[in-house]
Amino acid sequence: MTSRDRKALWITAAVVLLFSLTGGMMIASLGGSGMIEVSVEGRGAGTDLKIAVPAVMAVVGIACLPNDLFSEIDGEAIPYIALARRACEQLEETEDFVMVEVRDGPERVLVSKKGDRLVVDVRDRNEKVRVSVPLGVASRVLKKIEKGRVIL
Repeated sequence: MTSRDRKALWITAAVVLLFSLTGGMMIASLGGSGMIEVSVEGRGAGTDLKIAVPAVMAVVGIACLPNDLFSEIDGEAIPYIALARRACEQLEETEDFVMVEVRDGPERVLVSKKGDRLVVDVRDRNEKVRVSVPLGVASRVLKKIEKGRVIL
């Protein structure tokens, strides 16, 4: 290997290391946000679906949306968005509990706080749906919608 080849190899390795460290620091700075999980189970329909997406994708995705998109939100909704954001922040500090439970025959809706997550379970005769979102991510997304600005 010639001296020139070694230099090119070192420069390439340095660039790869730099990009790896930058990406790693970005993910670490977003606080190990966890996963957003969605599960849909149809009884016998053969259409079950389970998705787990890194929550950091929601945070980065919402930050990439144009700010003027949020200017179309009805001004009357802003206080409720702010309230929901503050609720998410406070829920992170509370013990687990059930917020809402509605039953109507075989149908059931359950909204609960479990660990650091907001969990929504919906069940009926034919399917079961579960959505689980880290509260910190929900708070950051709501903050973006509330303020209409980048939150990273």
